[in-house]
Amino acid sequence: MLLHRLGAPLADESDERAGVYLTNALTGWEPPTAPKQHLLFTEMEEERDKAEAVKQHAPILVILGNPPYNGFAGAAMDEERDLVAAYRTVKNVAPPQGQGLNDLYVRFFRMAERRITEGPEGKGIVCFISNYSWLDGLSFTGMRERYLEVFGKIWIDCMNGDKYKTGKLTPDGLPDPSVFSTEKNREGIQVGTAVALLARRADHEATARVHFANHWGKGKLAEMQALAVGESSTEWQDLSPAAIVGLALLPATMVLDYATWPSLPALLPISFPGVKTSRDDLVVDIDREQLVARMRRYFDTNVSDEELTRILPSAMRSSGQYQADVARPILVRRGFLPDNVMRYCYRPFDNRWLYWEPDGYLLDRNRAEYVPHVFAGNIWIEARQRQPMERFDRGFVTTVLGDNFGNGLSSFFPLRLNADAAEALERAGFDGGRYLTQRAISFSSCPA
Repeated sequence: MLLHRLGAPLADESDERAGVYLTNALTGWEPPTAPKQHLLFTEMEEERDKAEAVKQHAPILVILGNPPYNGFAGAAMDEERDLVAAYRTVKNVAPPQGQGLNDLYVRFFRMAERRITEGPEGKGIVCFISNYSWLDGLSFTGMRERYLEVFGKIWIDCMNGDKYKTGKLTPDGLPDPSVFSTEKNREGIQVGTAVALLARRADHEATARVHFANHWGKGKLAEMQALAVGESSTEWQDLSPAAIVGLALLPATMVLDYATWPSLPALLPISFPGVKTSRDDLVVDIDREQLVARMRRYFDTNVSDEELTRILPSAMRSSGQYQADVARPILVRRGFLPDNVMRYCYRPFDNRWLYWEPDGYLLDRNRAEYVPHVFAGNIWIEARQRQPMERFDRGFVTTVLGDNFGNGLSSFFPLRLNADAAEALERAGFDGGRYLTQRAISFSSCPA
C-alpha cells in the first residue's frame, strides 16, 4: 500500500512481492540432505522455499532484530541443537558455567554471527537488542571470546532497567524503567537489556575494539532515537582490551596488577555451593523451638495431609523434584531427626535455625557433600563468581552452614575439612588430605 501511494507499486504481471518472509530464522541455512517435507498448505511450503533461497544463496550483509529471551527454552531440535556448541569451548578464559547458553536469544546470536563471519561474504553487521546477561555472565565466556576474535568493532549500548541487579533504579536512585516500558506497563520487562552492534570487514585481522555506553532513566529511548539520526551526545567508553576477568564487556574498576593476584580457588581449592531450601517458611525459623514444633507436625502420623495443607501449605506444595504426596509418607515412616536442627546463615549476618533433611528433596538442594565439613571451630569464607549488584556486596566470614543467598549462588570456602569426608572427596578426584594439612599449617601461621 505504501509503495502504491508512492507511485511505485509492485508489478502484478510478475507476481512481485515485498521481500518479507515468514520463516524460522534459526533453520534452513544449509541445503537439506533429505527430501523436503511437504507442508499442509502449499502457500506455506512456497513461503519456506523462498525464504530458504534467500538464506542459502542471497548475499546477506546485515542481520538485526529483537530475539526472544527464554532461560528455559527446552531442548533444541534439528539444526538448532548444535547452534551454540561454538560458545562452549574456550581458548584463554574460564569455561562456561551454568545454563545461560540455553537461553533462546543465544541461538539467534550464533545464527547471525555464523552467517556474517563464516558466510561467503565474510563481512557484515549484526545488531540485536537482547537480554544483557551475556555481557558479563559466567555462562558466556566463550561467546565473548569468540566475538572479540571474529569481529573488528563492537558497540554496546547498555539499556539497564534490570529488576534484579539494580532494582530498576539509576545510580542516583531515580526510576530506571525498561526501554520496553509503555504507558500501560511503566516498568516494562524485568531483565536488563543491551543493544549490541558487531561489525566485521572482509579484510578482518585484529581483535575487536569495544565501545561501551550506559543509558539510564526514563530518557534512554529518546537517547537511542537521537543516536539513530546522528544527533546523540552519547559518550563512548573504550573497553579495548576488554576487561580482564572473563572478558566482560562492561566497565570494570580494578588496579592494574589485579590479574597477577592469586584467585580464591587457587588459595582454597575446595568450596561448596550454599544450601537452597525453597520452603523457607517450613524448614527455617529464627526460633529453634518453633521450628522443632513445626517439623514435628510434619512428621506426626496423626496429622493428615489435608490438615497439614491447612496449617503448613508449603509442606504439601509440590515443586521441582519435591513431590509432597510421595515424599511425606516416606519421611514420616523414617521419622523426625532432632539432631538435624542446626544453626544456619540464612542471609549475611542473619543466623537462624534450619531443619536439614537429607532425603525426599524437602530441601531443594541440601548440599549433602557440604554439611559434614560444618563443625565447631571451622571458619568459612563466602564468595561469588559474579556480583549480582552494581556495588560489591559479597565476601564475609561465617562459622555455620550457609544458604546460597538467592540470585547469584554463593560458594563457601572452608578453613578445614572433616577428615573422613575429605577422604571421600579425595576418592572423587580432590586431594582432600593434602588440602587439609596445608590449610591447617597456613592458617595457623597467620597472626590474625
